[in-house]
Amino acid sequence: MKKKVIDELNALYKNTDMGSTAISNILSKTSDEKLKTELSSQLEMYKNHSKQLKNQMAFYGEVPKGAGNMTKAYTNMAIKMSMLKDNSTSNIAEKMIQGTNMGIIELNKLMNSTNNKRIQNQAQEILNNEQEYIDRLKQFL
Repeated sequence: MKKKVIDELNALYKNTDMGSTAISNILSKTSDEKLKTELSSQLEMYKNHSKQLKNQMAFYGEVPKGAGNMTKAYTNMAIKMSMLKDNSTSNIAEKMIQGTNMGIIELNKLMNSTNNKRIQNQAQEILNNEQEYIDRLKQFL
């Protein structure tokens, strides 16, 4: 049971870690101040959730394992390649929506595979934030 909870907490952590990584990589390449504000707000949300998840895992004597270095490197490279072709505000918003949708899919998988109400509630909270984030990004398309 403990291993399952740790794995599920880590899955949530990976989601927030990947979101933080993607936003951090793209934030400096963004010239639109309104979009920067939106990205910064979402980054703060991911950091807050990550901190909370780290604390929960520490309770079990565990340290979260974020997205792997290869995954992060691939994401960073994909962002850079996309930005070379088109660094418009619309393209940045589109890429962030695509990445967030991948996170939403993973959160839904987790919510459907766990019976742990606390994990479900945390996943739902992150999912709600991500769906609201997408809605706010649509104005930049």
